[in-house]
Amino acid sequence: MRMPFRIVPVLAVAYVAVEVVSMIVVAKAVGALAMLLLLIVAMVSGFALLRRNGLGAIGEIRAEVDGGRAPAAAFADRALVFIAGLLLVVPGFFSDVFALVLLVPAVRASIYNAFATRFRTSFDATFARAAPRRPNGGPRSATLVIEGEIGVDGPRRG
Repeated sequence: MRMPFRIVPVLAVAYVAVEVVSMIVVAKAVGALAMLLLLIVAMVSGFALLRRNGLGAIGEIRAEVDGGRAPAAAFADRALVFIAGLLLVVPGFFSDVFALVLLVPAVRASIYNAFATRFRTSFDATFARAAPRRPNGGPRSATLVIEGEIGVDGPRRG
């Protein structure tokens, strides 16, 4: 079922309204200065999470590929942590709640499992075509071995 494009602006306005209302509620509960401090802490935490996630993602996904496994789970986990970081950077408490929920490993695993069966076939097929393999069909090795024979025809005359 496709969502008509006319509903996208309505959803955007509703989202902004929910964020503004959540900020007003928090400001009334803890004070305006404390609310601003919470927003700044969430934003800084989001940027730190994005930076840490970006640096660690490449190594983790590369290890999966080097091990001959499709990096779908590692990629999905890192993507969900990235989304959580983006949600923390966005000002507002509604998005922060979703970000904190996404940071729970069990929630990320549940989301991955829910989507894995749907996307696994296409992702694994793409990985199988793109992953470098050794001639005997095994996974790529860290050591490059070139098999061949060396022969000497005789002394060279110059």
